[in-house]
Amino acid sequence: MSDPHVINMMNMPVQHWTKNHVVKYVNRFDQRTRLLLGIFVKQTSTHIGILTIELRPAPGEFLVNMLIGEPDYRNKDVATEITVPFRDYLFETLGLTTMRATVLAHNPVINHYLRKTGWKLDGTVKRHVKSHSDGTKLDVCLYRITRDEWRAWKAANHSPSAGAAYAKTAAIRST
Repeated sequence: MSDPHVINMMNMPVQHWTKNHVVKYVNRFDQRTRLLLGIFVKQTSTHIGILTIELRPAPGEFLVNMLIGEPDYRNKDVATEITVPFRDYLFETLGLTTMRATVLAHNPVINHYLRKTGWKLDGTVKRHVKSHSDGTKLDVCLYRITRDEWRAWKAANHSPSAGAAYAKTAAIRST
């Protein structure tokens, strides 16, 4: 959480995380309405990222956030590899209906990933959050994808024979 790239893309304050910071962060998740999942390299069990999920009051609605924290795994299609099993689990196994995400407008990698994997841009809130680095106001993009939109995207873009490719590198598990 002290990597300059992560700090900029997520608009985080600069800080050094101690073990105590990590423990406090993990304890914020009750694994019922606030979920914390780890992203690991399947072959080595190396922890490379996290997914957070916040179930919302609207039935079946949830907010998701993802961070690939290890620089060697950024922009290496890890998000793409976990897309199908992650969304299948949330939409098909858990029966959730609408996934939402917010992304800073200046984060082209995540904005591109969301659009390419079926998300719809609901809008951009101009000058919505204050930058921790220089105090300027940053634009935030609001995205959503419904279970039906996910199913349609998956049918058009993912063949069952490609399923093995999605399981090669990344695995997701509760942390």
